[in-house]
Amino acid sequence: MFDNITIFYKDAEMHINKFNAEKAVKLLKKRIADGQVTAQNYAFLAGAYINKDDNKKALKYAFMSKKLDPDYYYADALLAEIYISDEKYFKAERYLNNLLEKAPEDYYIADFLATEVYRGQNNDGSKQKLIDKYCEKILSYEEDGSNCLRIAKCSAYLWKGDAKSALNQALKPLKADIRYLFDSGLIAALWSILFLYSFDLLKVWPSYNMYTNINMIFYPKDKRYYELADPIFNNSPPEKLLKYIEKAIKIKPKPLYYIRMADIKSILGCHEEAIGIYKRVLEEDNSFVECYERIAGEYRDLDDFQNAVKYINMAILNNQENAALYYAKAMYLAGLFKFDEALNLLLNFDKKHPEAENETAYYISYNYCYLEDYNKALLYINKHILKEKNYDIYTYKMNLLLDLKRYEEAIETAKKALEFQENEFIYYKMAICYGRLKDFSNALVCINKSILLGGTDKYGYYIKSEILGALGRNKEAEKAYRKAVELGYNKND
Repeated sequence: MFDNITIFYKDAEMHINKFNAEKAVKLLKKRIADGQVTAQNYAFLAGAYINKDDNKKALKYAFMSKKLDPDYYYADALLAEIYISDEKYFKAERYLNNLLEKAPEDYYIADFLATEVYRGQNNDGSKQKLIDKYCEKILSYEEDGSNCLRIAKCSAYLWKGDAKSALNQALKPLKADIRYLFDSGLIAALWSILFLYSFDLLKVWPSYNMYTNINMIFYPKDKRYYELADPIFNNSPPEKLLKYIEKAIKIKPKPLYYIRMADIKSILGCHEEAIGIYKRVLEEDNSFVECYERIAGEYRDLDDFQNAVKYINMAILNNQENAALYYAKAMYLAGLFKFDEALNLLLNFDKKHPEAENETAYYISYNYCYLEDYNKALLYINKHILKEKNYDIYTYKMNLLLDLKRYEEAIETAKKALEFQENEFIYYKMAICYGRLKDFSNALVCINKSILLGGTDKYGYYIKSEILGALGRNKEAEKAYRKAVELGYNKND
């Protein structure tokens, strides 16, 4: 990646890349042996080892460079890259922050590394604005002949979904040196471009297995199995994903592989096994702080909210700006019936992060609802609707309005929910609302639709009997009531 050694050595013999990394190592070690013990030489030695895919030695020499000159930002760039390749994104961010603070404003390598770090942390979408910002900055740089900038621009265009511009950037390194055709990073970019083109032209996505096998053709087998075991993108049965990750671990037992195994165990419902794996990973390397959030989630699935709160607190300590962690903690506190505490947590977070108000609104509403302050619950769910509209949100709002006896508004909200999905529950609630408004004709239409869609429980038939009685259709009302009793209705319930 960092192929332009002339940035620091104007009389440099070479540009370091994957094809001359071994020669660069020999050159740099000779310089150091001859007394040129400098931060620059150690940094470029680290860079050469990165190109040789030897992160262990790369890490050693990057730290030696940083020890000689703590302000040498290129060492921070190398350390960030090493931790990104190991998917230790939160550790990488520490060195990225040093890099962004010390490097010149136009040092595009820092911007490229920033996109990589924040993409790795973007599971909850909280880093999207930062990713977009750095992608735009990368694309604003003028061409300087560097393959590093070309690959960075290719990556930025891919992120924006612009396959044509990405291809233009990807072909430039090949024109400079045809051997780049065998570079795994460039192969990944070219295949991603093909992936985009296939969708744009054919409206057909290649299968994930096909994509991974071609994309990883020059990768080690363990890495290929790791990618094939991805439960987010590969829709194969989890049992099959488990076999893939077991093969990867058998070849090379890396912490990342164990984390993926635990993720798959969680999907299979083996939550205690998943917790054990995550904890072992943390015991061996506490830099995998994302495991704390995962452990908390597993305890939630086991209805052990006490431990869920304990581990989400540890996750927050390691990532205090991640809104999703605070939302999760609020939900776990609610699981412990600590609604006041959950509410205060979210309200305090809103004060510190006013830009996140619409993000927290749903969770604040949820806690106000449990505290039976329905007016405030409604206020916050209306804020959330400014950001997101879907069936679940409108259903929740409909129930709040029903609790507040605002029946006409509840009916209008129910109709919005039906635009997303027809459901017997919505028609059942609409029937109740129409009944309270004495509009029994519409109430009957709704309860019949509810029953037709599968709402055939005792309460559906009881409500129907009430509506028919109000309409004076007593024989039909009696028949509906008998059906309700047959299904288990008891007036003393």
